[in-house]
Amino acid sequence: MKITGAEHVDSGKSKDFVRRFTTALWGIPVLVAAIIYGSWPLNLLVLALAGIACWEYRGLVIRKGGDPSTLGLFGGVLLLFLAQQGYLSLQFTFALLTIGNLILAAGRYKKGSVLTNAAFAILGALYVSFFYYLLSLRQLPAYRGNYALYALFLTWATDISAYFIGVTWGRTPLVQAISPKKSREGALAGLLGCALVGALLGTWFQWSLLKGAFVGLVVSVAAQAGDLCESALKRDAGVKDTGQILPGHGGILDRFDSILFVAPVLYFVVQLLKGV
Repeated sequence: MKITGAEHVDSGKSKDFVRRFTTALWGIPVLVAAIIYGSWPLNLLVLALAGIACWEYRGLVIRKGGDPSTLGLFGGVLLLFLAQQGYLSLQFTFALLTIGNLILAAGRYKKGSVLTNAAFAILGALYVSFFYYLLSLRQLPAYRGNYALYALFLTWATDISAYFIGVTWGRTPLVQAISPKKSREGALAGLLGCALVGALLGTWFQWSLLKGAFVGLVVSVAAQAGDLCESALKRDAGVKDTGQILPGHGGILDRFDSILFVAPVLYFVVQLLKGV
């Protein structure tokens, strides 16, 4: 969950900031507590987040003129959850996800729609299933730390650093066509802030400061890429937010867009750096 947004803010948005902060006050403890406890509370929370995000994604697609199968989307999300839990093999899951959505799209045939609707459904299920990497990170053995919490803290470090530096000194748009309010100065601050937090918290895992800083840099790139990609989806669909479930924050996709990229990237980085 994001605490702020890495963008310029004027005084007229103070009320919105208060709503964001209030939501974060209860949302962050719930998420952190679920990650610390693990087990079924975390599974249920992550599955709920993925389901809501799936519904929001479907709304974006419909605004673009698509009509993906609801059964195909949510069935794919559930299949991928079962695969993450070890009940299904990934090969079988991907095959069933693809075949099932092609059949569903063909069964609801409209000229020119089969390929696009099947593709929309498959992409959506895969995209929101990145939430499950929080479960995979939580399951990784760690010395004293918790890789899922590490993912959250690094994401927040990127977001907070980019926000405050962007508000104060941001002048140069990062990607004008997608998100003109995000600045290069803020993006650079996000990288440096995440590298610093990555180095400090890397001691949880008996990492050197250099190793932790490197992981922080990689994660920050993933976090900002996730944010920009979700912004591109919204801009393409012509909406400001994907939903209104979180007061002051918008939808689940709006607030977890960075985590959706950070979780899988951190998981594979940790695996690659084992023994290094």
